Amino acid sequence: MYFGRGYILNLMLKNKIYRFLFSLLAVFLFSQSGAWVFGISNAYAVNFQGDARIIDDTHLDFSPSQSVYPLNIITGNCASNVGNIGVTSTKFFKGDYPDDSRQLGSSIGTPTLYYNNVDLSTLINKGDDYYWAQFVISTMNNANCGYSAKGDIVYVTFEVLNGKLKTVNPPARANCVDGIQNQNETSIDTGGVCSIYSSLFSDTLEGISGSFNNVIQTLGKNLTGILTRIDVKTSNPSAIYYSSRPWLNLYECADDTYGSTVFSGSNCTIVYSGYSDDLSKLTASVQRFYTNPIVLNPSKYYFFTSAGNNAFNTTPSYYGSSQNTVDGACYQYRLGSTATVAPCATISDLYFNLYGITKYVPVLSSEKIITSFSFQDLIFAVNGVVDEANHTISLDVPLDTNTTSLAPMISISDKASVSPNNNVAQDFTNPVVYTVTAEDGSIQTYTVTVKKVCTIDCFSNVLFLPGLEASRLYTQKEVLGVSIEDQLWEPNLNIDIEDLYLNTDGTSKNSNIYTRDIIDKGQGIKNIYKSFSNMMDDLVVNKKIKAWEPYAYDWRQDVQDIVDNGTKYQNGNKLLIDTLQSLVDNSRNGKVTIVAHSNGGLIAKALLKKLQDDKYAGRNNLIDKVDVLILVAVPEIGTAKAVPAMLHGYDQEIFGGLLMDAMHARELGKNMLGAFGLLPSREYINRVDASPVTFVDSLIPSNITTKMVQIFGSALSSYEEYKSFLFGGEGRINPTISQINLPISLSQDLFNKAENLHNNIDAWIPPTSMRVIEVAGWGIDTVASFEYYPKLNNNLSYVLDERPRFTADGDKTVIVVSAQYMSVLGNAEKFWLNLLNTKIEHTTILENPNLLNFLTNIIKTIPDNSLSTIKPIDTLNRFRMSIHSPVTFDAYNVDGNHTGKSCPPDSEFCYVEENILNSSYLEFGEGKYINLPENQMSKVKLQGTDIGTFTYNSEKVLPDGTSTVSSFVDIPVTTQTQAEITLDQAGIPQLALDVTGDGVNDFTLSPNDNFDPVIYLQIMKKTIDSLDLSKAKIKAFDNRVDSIIKAIQKGKINKAKLKIEQFKKALTLHPKENDKDKKEREKKNEREHEKERKEHKKPKINQADAQLLLDMLNKLLDNIS
Repeated sequence: MYFGRGYILNLMLKNKIYRFLFSLLAVFLFSQSGAWVFGISNAYAVNFQGDARIIDDTHLDFSPSQSVYPLNIITGNCASNVGNIGVTSTKFFKGDYPDDSRQLGSSIGTPTLYYNNVDLSTLINKGDDYYWAQFVISTMNNANCGYSAKGDIVYVTFEVLNGKLKTVNPPARANCVDGIQNQNETSIDTGGVCSIYSSLFSDTLEGISGSFNNVIQTLGKNLTGILTRIDVKTSNPSAIYYSSRPWLNLYECADDTYGSTVFSGSNCTIVYSGYSDDLSKLTASVQRFYTNPIVLNPSKYYFFTSAGNNAFNTTPSYYGSSQNTVDGACYQYRLGSTATVAPCATISDLYFNLYGITKYVPVLSSEKIITSFSFQDLIFAVNGVVDEANHTISLDVPLDTNTTSLAPMISISDKASVSPNNNVAQDFTNPVVYTVTAEDGSIQTYTVTVKKVCTIDCFSNVLFLPGLEASRLYTQKEVLGVSIEDQLWEPNLNIDIEDLYLNTDGTSKNSNIYTRDIIDKGQGIKNIYKSFSNMMDDLVVNKKIKAWEPYAYDWRQDVQDIVDNGTKYQNGNKLLIDTLQSLVDNSRNGKVTIVAHSNGGLIAKALLKKLQDDKYAGRNNLIDKVDVLILVAVPEIGTAKAVPAMLHGYDQEIFGGLLMDAMHARELGKNMLGAFGLLPSREYINRVDASPVTFVDSLIPSNITTKMVQIFGSALSSYEEYKSFLFGGEGRINPTISQINLPISLSQDLFNKAENLHNNIDAWIPPTSMRVIEVAGWGIDTVASFEYYPKLNNNLSYVLDERPRFTADGDKTVIVVSAQYMSVLGNAEKFWLNLLNTKIEHTTILENPNLLNFLTNIIKTIPDNSLSTIKPIDTLNRFRMSIHSPVTFDAYNVDGNHTGKSCPPDSEFCYVEENILNSSYLEFGEGKYINLPENQMSKVKLQGTDIGTFTYNSEKVLPDGTSTVSSFVDIPVTTQTQAEITLDQAGIPQLALDVTGDGVNDFTLSPNDNFDPVIYLQIMKKTIDSLDLSKAKIKAFDNRVDSIIKAIQKGKINKAKLKIEQFKKALTLHPKENDKDKKEREKKNEREHEKERKEHKKPKINQADAQLLLDMLNKLLDNIS
């Protein structure tokens, strides 16, 4: 590995170099004290190659290169030679250097001075071969001819060929190529072997600022050979006064961190420590350090340190190259208040020469590829996709993976390295850059991106949008100075409804109303979303989906306003789009399924239409994150039931009116934009055959519905007529709050907003990438239209009354055509939920187990056949029964289950029970309505609540839609009257009438669509018999009834009428008396009655009984005229 200046600096920044700093200090201190003197006395320099030239075939000149001349070591008089350098030993060898196994002798011939003309005849006679000569050069130390035992060992190679000296050097060796341009090279090397590893440039110098400081030269690795000498070049500015012999330490290290010294047990060992044989001079001079032969290991890393040394601690200057010349770098160690190592200021590489050492620099690989990148420690191995063209790596990991600490397994090119390191944990929350460094030092970066994706149970999160009135509403109220939360919906009393009233522009009168939660369980015992919520919670607990969220909203608001501006929660507005985005961000697959019930479906469609517009405008692509839209019982184009609900408050009572009555319901709804959105839209009027409102009038104009019929005909035939009716186009005047039998006129401004909403969402076409599912409830009688007609009251005058018309093609609130509107256009899949033989209807539809199973499988993307994709076949006969009278109306099946009003004896309020399968109980105007399958019909019970007559109609509807109607018309009733209707074997209703309420059946009647005056009079006669009168009075009244019957039976209708008028006159005791006379008469009658009671006589007829008989006679006259 190249160990250059920048790399050393990087190591210093990582604090790795400081171990080396302290080693330098330790070595310096110990060497000064003499404790560490390594190999000084026996040190030898490297055997370097000297020069020689051929004089003739037998003589060589050895003197030109190294000043080789002999020292006089025999005479003992060497005073004149002290300080001179000369040859102290000569050896000749046969063979290639450094093979010394065939030594030929220590002297050959007689060399002349300076060895400039050596006769090698004797050696030549040894035969043709390679030869080499070794000269040990030493310094004369004293006049007694003592010389140093160490010195340069110069070797000179030559060749004898054909008995003559032919060449001085052996054949050329490999070029000096170490990968770096240095010395006399002219180009960058690419590999090979240098015969001597050195840096001999000295164009600059650098001083050492203190005696404890030193210079450092790193040498890298791949050094081979036997080291015998190290040269450096120094100068000493104080040499004229005293000289200095620099010292040098050579370190061998296990790796390129160049760690601390051996005494601390680190990865470096001192292999040489000693002083130079030469004193530093005033000018630049080479300082030689002779070593014992040291075999260098090419796999190890080396560096040396050097500094000046003498008694005065003089500090020399060191020479070197200002440019990078070798595989290494120059540093200076400085000891001040702290120890520091920094690159040399002027020198890039020191002047040095390692004798006997070559450096092999292999051809370095430039390969730097990541071949694989994976996470092996997840629940399953995740292998990255390596894009070599773009140098990117992408990995998809499971959603619940903690990406802040992932340790990848990385495979890279041979001889390359990677950073961050392999199998080291990294934070992959954001992309991480990996750098691959090739053997030749070149780099390539890869950007690694980890994305959390769903790999197991990759199901969408769920956004649930509930229906109208299915979110609780709250406000804060001050009670005794303390602010408490008051739940307004579901209401506790009608006063809560008043707090929910709205201004004429649709805004809330109380601006502090907020929502928080949906209604899982409604008032009473009815579950609304409990089972659905439990199902969704189970999907989360079982880790099938990450989350679901029901979006509670203020259902009084305009649908579009909820979508655009959110709805108020206690801590501020909650935006629907933000809720959707949050679910998208947290989803296992980045998608959301929307499940919407009833009015929630209108919100869903408005939301998706807005998101579609946002995408087209380039604002966001959130609509692409919705994969499935499931609309459950959604009145997409409105519901006919909303018309009487808004105009009259019909079928809106809660707990028999205790919590909300029809009057308060209508007052709340008349300014409620959320309710306006449920009215039939233009598409409803255009697509549904049944008009939402119809009209009838009597043969003789009643002046009750007459104007309606004149303006609109028998039915609303166009959308414009429909709107005109809602706005009171026939000229009706708004009734008082309590006159719920009379329709109010709706606000045109509020209707226009709902109209704009439907124009927007009814035309919405979902993107092809979104699956849209429409689920329609079917099999429950549902209001299809609403009829106004004149009804004759007991005073023989007409009043406005209303009655519904039903279809089985619905869920009790929404007809199938509206719930499956989008599928007609080919934009949705349609499904039917058969509600027959269940107690489920529109409000509770999400409690149906088949539907819940269907929704679960859709969310889990499992094929499902829980619901039908074709319309169910109706196999049931249905009874649609109604009664108009002062009687209670209760149906029972064979198991005793009840449908009707339940009125506990300890309460003044009643509530509706619908315990018979597929049954319903409704009150519209003066009428009461019970619908149920024929197979659930056992009996219907009636109990008189006032004086009058009742008319019972029973429509039997066959599966093919045909029907027959059975009626009991104008049957007299008193508070004592009891009746029971059952079916005979042919399925025809039979009426058992107990006139007196004594438990004895007085009459059994078969249906008759026409008024039967004889039956009527017979029942009247039985009624007279039940009155508290004297026998004589009862007999007298019975005789009058019998005479009327005989006249009718003889066809003498006028005579019968005359007798009726006479009977009436007899009952009208004082027709013209004033109030004073009336009071006096009543007091008198009371006295007489009291006297009669004491005498155990029957009292005379009282005014109430007289009025009962008068009303019955008037009814008789009206029907036989």
